[in-house]
This record gives sequence, structure tokens and C-alpha cells, in this order.
Amino acid sequence: MRKDTRDLRCRGMEATLERIPVAGDFRRSAAVTGGGIIPLTGPDCRTIGLPSMIVLPRVAWYLRPVMPCRIWVALALQLSLIAVGPAVVAPGICSVAAAADGVLRSSPAAKASYTAAAALQNRAAWDLAADAWEELLRVHPRDPLAAKARYYLGLCRVEEGKWPDAQQAFAAVIESNTADADTVLLARWELGRGRFAAAQASRQAEAYREAVLALRGYLDSTTMPPQAAEASYLLGEALWLSGERQAAVDVWQRFITEQAESPRLAEVLYALGVAQAEDGRDKDAAATLRRFAETFPDHLLAGEVAIRRADLALAADQPAEAAQLVVGMAQDGKSPQAADALERLGTALWHQKRYQAAAAAFDLLVARDPAAPKVSAALLSASAAWAAAGKPDEARKRLTQIVASAVDSSDGVEASARLARLELLAGDPDAALVAAEGGLDKAAPGGRLKDTVDAGIVARLRLVRAEALLDLPGQRDACIAALATLLAEHPSDNVVAEALALQAAVLMESGKVAEALVAADRYLALDDQQRSEQQPKTSFDVRAIRAEAILAGGDPVAAVAAWRGLVDDAQTDALGDTRIPHWILRLGAAEVAAETWAAAHATLAPLASAPPGTSGLDSTDLPESLFLDATALVELARPQEALLLLDRIDRDHATSSRHPEALLLAVRARRGAGDVAGALEIAERVVGGIAGGPLAERAWFRLGIARQDAGKQADAVAAFLEARRIAPDGPRVAAGLLAEGWSREALEDLAGAGACWSEVIDRFPESASLVQALLARGDVRQRSGDFAAGLADAERVMRLAAAADGRATDEADAEARLLAGICHSSAGRTAEAIATFQAELTAHPDFPATDRVLLELGMAQSTAGDSAAAEATFAELRRRFPGSPRLAEGVLEIGEMRFAAADWIGAAEAYTDLLALSQSDEATGAILAEQARHKFAWTLAMRQDPKAAAEAFREQLATSPEGACAADGRVMLGDALCRLGRFDEASAVLACALAAPAGISSADLLGLATVRAAECAAKEEHWQESHDLVASWLAARQSTGTSEDGAEPAAATVAQARFARAWALQNLSRFDEALTEYRTLADDGLGTEAASRGPTELAARARLMEGEVLFEQERHKEAIAAFFKVAYGFGDRQAPAAFHPWQAQAIFEAARCFEVLGKPVQARGLYAELRERHPQSPHDEAARKRLDSLTPAAR
Repeated sequence: MRKDTRDLRCRGMEATLERIPVAGDFRRSAAVTGGGIIPLTGPDCRTIGLPSMIVLPRVAWYLRPVMPCRIWVALALQLSLIAVGPAVVAPGICSVAAAADGVLRSSPAAKASYTAAAALQNRAAWDLAADAWEELLRVHPRDPLAAKARYYLGLCRVEEGKWPDAQQAFAAVIESNTADADTVLLARWELGRGRFAAAQASRQAEAYREAVLALRGYLDSTTMPPQAAEASYLLGEALWLSGERQAAVDVWQRFITEQAESPRLAEVLYALGVAQAEDGRDKDAAATLRRFAETFPDHLLAGEVAIRRADLALAADQPAEAAQLVVGMAQDGKSPQAADALERLGTALWHQKRYQAAAAAFDLLVARDPAAPKVSAALLSASAAWAAAGKPDEARKRLTQIVASAVDSSDGVEASARLARLELLAGDPDAALVAAEGGLDKAAPGGRLKDTVDAGIVARLRLVRAEALLDLPGQRDACIAALATLLAEHPSDNVVAEALALQAAVLMESGKVAEALVAADRYLALDDQQRSEQQPKTSFDVRAIRAEAILAGGDPVAAVAAWRGLVDDAQTDALGDTRIPHWILRLGAAEVAAETWAAAHATLAPLASAPPGTSGLDSTDLPESLFLDATALVELARPQEALLLLDRIDRDHATSSRHPEALLLAVRARRGAGDVAGALEIAERVVGGIAGGPLAERAWFRLGIARQDAGKQADAVAAFLEARRIAPDGPRVAAGLLAEGWSREALEDLAGAGACWSEVIDRFPESASLVQALLARGDVRQRSGDFAAGLADAERVMRLAAAADGRATDEADAEARLLAGICHSSAGRTAEAIATFQAELTAHPDFPATDRVLLELGMAQSTAGDSAAAEATFAELRRRFPGSPRLAEGVLEIGEMRFAAADWIGAAEAYTDLLALSQSDEATGAILAEQARHKFAWTLAMRQDPKAAAEAFREQLATSPEGACAADGRVMLGDALCRLGRFDEASAVLACALAAPAGISSADLLGLATVRAAECAAKEEHWQESHDLVASWLAARQSTGTSEDGAEPAAATVAQARFARAWALQNLSRFDEALTEYRTLADDGLGTEAASRGPTELAARARLMEGEVLFEQERHKEAIAAFFKVAYGFGDRQAPAAFHPWQAQAIFEAARCFEVLGKPVQARGLYAELRERHPQSPHDEAARKRLDSLTPAAR
């Protein structure tokens, strides 16, 4: 059992013992014994004989609900006693003659009936007399003697016990118009005291009110009626018992003033004193009873008054006075009140803390009369006094005696309860359980008890039984069940507060948080009176349990409020509770759970920084405070301060249960401090020291994070897998899968990464990792080409953000919008991409990745062909983020747009700008610089400046010989050198490029390299080499349908390669093959292209070469046809200038063919046409000479 619970229970036990010696309410504990002679004075002494004396048994006042000591009629005698008093003697005729105008007027028959009825009544023949009176009334209803007859009929009915009939008779007399005043007065008196007696029998307030009316009717009927004193006394009693207490007191106080000589004065003083005491007017009661004692020191009630005065003194916390009042009677064993006096004396001594003397008084009471009814109660009080005196063995003897002897009495049950408590305090829960269950067996319904067991005793037995079960191994659940039964069956008992406090503590220790909270709330809902017997600290205990239950129940914000209220109240309370530091610690724990980090640090820092031994925390709480404060500091991004606290735990509290967790937190702190290696070292240490247990999964997770930070991605994946194996449904599974996905992504295992993130999304849709997993998976899907799926993930995050339920932050929404725009752009939905990026800039203008958004927007605008908008966007990127690494990409795209627009100078400016930007980017500077140089060189090539282009490509290759653009640079350098006619240099460069064709970025460039290499070989007349170069490239293309890089080369590149092959075939004298290739190029290969874009220059060249081959084959007519197609089939005189050289050559070659065919006229005409159409042709001079030779000499 925890110490807190033990303290709570012990205080409850002490509070119980404080109650034990009190023998009940002091105002209700006097027991009046013995008997008294109470004279009942008759109402009509003139006509009644000698008074009779009735001896009534005295009844202890406390056995009646609120009745003072003296009673009128014992319940055993009931109504018959009310008419007893003077002998009920009916008057004779002579007795009434003096009064008797009515008698003189009575008929002889009525007189005779009257005399006979009176004789029967005087001889106690009540029933016969009643019959006689009724016969007289029936026969002579209007006779003057009828009223008297009816009155005496009432008296007879009283003697017969027929009060309703008697009451009817008296009421009839009172209401009669013929009854004389004396008879009416007598009837009023008999009706009043009769109704009082009837009320005493029924104990009904309404009956007492009827008595009040009758008695007041008697007292108000005349001035000072004969029985005024007795009637006033009874009126006070009736008023008190009807609930009109103040009216009763007023009557008694008036009685004391007006009837000071009445023999009833003593009884009225006693009744008034008791009434004042019962009304809580103890000072008035004490004064009244003191007057009684001073006025009637020898009265039969003097002993009881002394007892009552002692009770009042005890209630006024004047135990010494109480003892003085009763000590004489206590010493006098013969006094009827000796036992009561000893009881009060023992109680007074108890309150003076003279416990052993008190025990002796109670023991004396038992010794004087071992068989007395009060013996068990005295033994109970004695046992409590001996226990308080520090002699539990003596207490145990007496309790055991009661348990053994009072087997059929409730005192035995009470003794069992006290004995069980005593055994529990002595550390013997087994004995306590036996005693408690024995008492409960006795108290069970249908048992042997002759009296009723107070429910409070049963409740106490159930409570001590529950506590005994709690201390017994394996009985905690039984304890919980016992407390539940107690609270269900005794919801209003005094022990409820103690039981609820204990129930809350036990349930909390058992992990039943919700039930513990209910119990604590029930306790705190009790009013102050219900909790009055609990020590003040108990409420703090229960409030602590409640706060802890709220925290354990997952509501840290409410727990903070609960702990804060408790701490504030405890600090302002005068109790000086030593547990306040612990409660402050728990407040800090709640603030940590609520993630109010600054508040948590403010709460915990004074505890964590206190000098050794001054914080008030024990060896368990101190490392807890250090750990929690360190946690807050880590979250506040103050890792260095956190590490100081965590190092203290590692150094000074290595055996603390928090030590492993502190090490794990140190991993986070080291990461926060940038100490990746240190974090990894600690994480490896923790995993190495934990074989299993609740921290193993967290340790492996932290190790995975540390390895990930250190770039050990494969090892990180292994750690995350191990964490998930240990706890497949643990709290960090989602976070672990998310992190594992990142590691797999770093390992380029995109499928594995996507699987991890999909598992997070599918299994943990409510986790904090969901949004990050969606973004990560969407990004991978986009990069893998699944743009629709990537867009779906992005849009899901955007919907979560729109829901505003806290799962997706504004930043996550911004990232999702960026991803959505990229997916649109990548899928070719440029307009949607532009709209998405523009909306992103409006919704999240300060998004940390706004530079990326601007870049992507510009790229999309560029793709859409809106170069002006794109350049404006890139300008905005440069203005807002001049240091962004994205700026270089934007500048590169500007260059590319200008390049595509054939703005070679503008493109060159952009590439020059890019080269300057690359110098400030350490990460990608070399790559950007290579791109800038390469593309700048391209602009020179496109400007037909092969010399400058060659120099630029050489610079690129010199600075980045193994760069991504190196292969392309070599191709373009070779091309430029060929254009410069430096074929030897070109051949070497191109050979290097073709040695690694995979490095060449496009099919066109590979084709260009091949063609240029073949050209270089041809220049050296290495025709077979030239042929093989282009033939192998063309063959590879035909077998795969594409080039080696998977892209289809442009038709122009293929045509150039085929032309080169045909040229090599021609020079290898493989004329037919060459002729076929040339014709294919001229007719079939370029026919489709020509339909859409017009004839190409290469087609004209191919047709020209067809004619050349035919000429070499001496197929001159066919050759002329081919040459004419070149000269006139490509637009004739409207052909573009690029075709003019080939047209000129075709005309020249056709003329030569005509000469060979012996047709000089046609030849001469073609030579003349050549000179006229193409005067700048290199063939012009040769044409002139042929014209001169073919022109006849002038005759």
C-alpha cells in the first residue's frame, strides 16, 4: 500500500477513536430509575369521597420521543387511569338538593333512575352504571338531571376504557344549553386531561393539538379554575408534543410566575429545563435546572437534574464542572443515579484527557453491577479509555468480554467494530477481519439479536472490514467490493466520507481511474457537516486523488486546474502540509501533459534547482522533477539547459525509475542541440541496456530517429522495424512508420516508403502522423509519375485543413496546395497548376516554401507559353527571395524560354546570370555552373559562331570534365570543330563522346555525334569506318524503335545519318545500295515531312546525289531526270536560298550529261541558264568555259 493511502486511513481511525467514549448525546443519556407517587387530585371534592393514591412506574425520559420526565399516564394503564384520582362517586339526591332548582323540578321517575345509577357507580359497577345513565338519558332527555347524568356517563366510559364514548359525553355536556356552569367546567376538565391521555397513547401531533384546544377551553372558561395549575402543566406538555415548543415554554414560564406555590413547580422547572436543552438553549437550561437544584435539593428528581446539569456542562466543554456535579453520586453506590453518575464521571474524565481515571470509572460501574443493562456500554467506554491511555491490551480484554457475553445484544456488534479497529491499528488485519465479520454476522437480519443494531455500527464494521481486506495480500478487489457495498447500503451514514476517501485511494491504486474520480467527486460533494469528522488533510488527500485521476483519465487541462487549486489552497492553509512540494511536482506533470511548456518549467524549475535537501522532495520525486523540467525545456527549444538536468539524473540518480527515460530524452536534447553523434551514442547505449520492458519500443524508435539523423538509413529502418515488432500496436507505430518511410525514400526504395505511409494512412486515420504521411506519399507518387494519386493525397490534406479540426495546420495546407499544383503541372494540366499556385500565394503569402511556389508558378507559366508572365514571376522570386536556392532554377528557366524563342542573346544573358548565381550555392553550384556554361555555348552554336562555340564548350569540359553535360558538350564541341574544318580534333572529341553513348542526353545528339564522326572518317576517306558508324546507329534504332536513351530521334537526324551512310556506300562503289538510300531519302523518307513543312534541303541533296550515282553508272538519261528534279522540283526560281547551291550544281551536272549524250544545244542552254540564275555559283566559271567550247566560232 502506498504511504499516502496509509496516512489517509490512519487519520480516519484516529477520528473514529475520538468518537468511541461518548456514550451518546449528552442531552439524551440520563437514565432515571426508581418510582414515584404521583397524586391525581379529583375534580369535584365536594361530591367525591376520599382521594385515591395511584402509584405509577417512573419512565426514563429518554425512552419517550420528547416527553419531559413526569408523565401523566403510563402507557401500560392506557386510558383507564385518566379518571382515577378521587373515588368516582356519583352524588346522591341529597347532595344536589342545595343546588337544585333543577332537582326540585325533576320528575320522581328521573330522580329514582338517578339514585339507582349513582349507587351502581359508587360501587364501581361501571358498565351497569353506564347502562343506567344511558337509560335515564333515553327516558328523560330533557330532565334537569340529564346534564349531570351525561357527565357521569362520561366518567363511567373512562373507567371502562371507552374514551371515544366518554369524549362524546363530555363534549355533549359542554355544548348543552341546560347544563349548569359547574358541570360544564368539570366536563371541560375531564375532556382536556382525557384528550391529553389519548394523545399520549397515540403519540400523534394532531391528538396533542386537540388536547391543547380542550385544555385551553378549560383554562379560558373562567378565572382561575380549580385545576388551573394542573391544566397549565398539561397544556405545556401538549403544546411541546404538538410541535409548538415556544408556546409550551411560554406556558411553563408563566406557570413559574403565576403558580409558584403549586406542588407542580418542581416538575415544571424540570420540564422547562429539559425543553430549553432540547431546543439548544443550553445556558437557559442550565440556569433553570440550577434553580431546580437550589430550590428542591431533596426532590425525587434531584439526582436526574444533577445528571442533566452534568450533560450540559459536558456539552459546554466544562468537564471539570460536570465531574463535580456527579462525583458524589458516583461514589455513593446506593444512589439510584449512581450508574448514570459514574458514566458521566468517566466521560468528564475522558474529556480532561485523564484516560486511565476515566477507564477506572467505567470499570467501577461494571464491577458494582455486572448484570446491569449498562454494563456493555460501560465496557465499551472503558475499552476506549484504556486504548487512549496507551494500553490496547486492556482495551482488547474488555472488548473481547463484550463480544463473548453480549451475543444477542447490539453492544456485542459495537464491541466487534471497536475490536476490529483496534486489531487493525495493531497491524493484525487477519484478526481485524475475523472481528469485523463476526460483528456483521451478529447484525445480519434474522440473527439472534434482541434489539436493533444501529445502522452506523454496521457501516463502521463494513468499513473496518474493507480496510482489513486492503491490508491482506490479494484482497484488493474484495476491499473495493466491500466499500461499494458499504456506500450502497449506508449512503447517509457518518462513515460515508471516510469510506469515499478510502475508496478513491484504493481505486486509484488499482488503476480504476474513472471510478476513483467518481468516488473523489462524491466525497467532495459532501457538505461540511458530513465531512466534519475527517481531519482537514483528508480533503486535500481526496483532491489530490481527484486531480491525479483527471490526469490519468486523459484531461490534462482539467488536471492542471485541479492541481493548481489544491496547491494554492494548501499553501494558504495553516496546516503546513509537507506534501505540498509533491503536489507542486504533480502540477508540473499535468502542465507537461497539457503541453503548456512555459508554465511547466515555471512550476518545476524551483524544485529542480533547489539546493540538495531543501526542495522537500524525496528520492523518488527529485529525479521526477528533473526529468519533467527537462522535458519542458526540450519542448521550449532549450536543449542545453535540459541536458544539464538530464546529466544530473544520469550522474546522481542512475537507479531511479526515470533514468532510462531520461537517457531517451537526452537523445532528443542532443538532437536539438545539433549533436547528432552524441544523440546516436546515447540511443545505442539505451538500447544496449534495455533487454525488454515498457521502454524497449520507445528506445528502438529513438534509435531509429538518431540513425536517420546520422544518415544511417538502412540501420534506421532496422530500428523502426524492431520497435514495431516489440509493440505492433504501440503509441509510436504511426510515427515510426512515417519515419521509416523517409529512410526508405532516402534509400530510393520509393515503393517501400509508399507502403509505410499507406499503412499510416489506412491504420491510423486519426493520428498526428496522418497529414505528414499523406504529403510524403503524395510527393513520392508525383515523383513516380502517378500524378492523379499524388493529387488525391494533396486534396485530402486540403480537406482536412478546411475542416479546421486541428489535424492539418495552415503549413500542411500550404504544402498540400504546392503538391497539388506540381501534380497538375506534371500531368500537363497547366492552367489548373497556375490557378493552384496563384491561390496558394493568396492563401499563404508567408509560407516558408513560397519561393518554391513562385518557381513552380513561373515554370507552369513558361510551359503555358506565357513567357512574359513567367519572367515577371521569376522577377518576383528574385525580389522577395534574393538568396533562395530556387532562384537559379528560375534564371535557368528564363534562359530556356529565351532559347526556345531563338533569342540567343537574351538566353546567353540569362545563362551568364545563372553562372554568377552558381558561385554562391555550395550545394548545387558546380552543377548549375556546368549547365550555365553548356547552355551559353549552345547559344553561340545557334548563332552560327562555331569558333566561339568551340571555345565555350572547351571551357565547360575543362571545368566539368565528368559533369552531367560533359557528353553533350563533347558532341557539340565536335560539331563546332567540324564546322571549322578541324576534323582531326573533331574526330578525337567525338570518339570520346561515342565511347559512352549512355551519357549523351538525347537521340538527336547521339545521331549528330554519329553523323559528325562519320563525316570525319569520310574526310580521311575511311569509308568503311564512316559507313559502319552510321549503319550501326541506324540498325540499333530500327531494332528497338528508339535510340539507346529511349527517345525517338528527330527525322532530320535520321535522314542525315542515312545520307552519310549513302555517301559512304557510294565511295565504297556500292552504287546500287547508295542509289536506293538516296532515292529513299529524296522520295519516301522526306515525302511526308514535305507535305507539312515543305521540302528539305537534305532531300534536294539526296536527289542530287542520286543523279551523281547514275552519272557514275553512265545512266545519263536517268541522271538528267534526277538533276532536273533538283533544279526545278524544289520551287524552281522561288526556292529558298538554301536550295540555290544544289540547284546550280544540278543544272551544271545535267548540262554535262547532255554533252555526254551529244546534245550540245541542250547543254549550252543549261550552262547559260546556270550563269544567268546563279552567277555566284562556284560552277559559274566552269559553265562559261563550257559555253565557250560549245559555241561555234564566228565566221
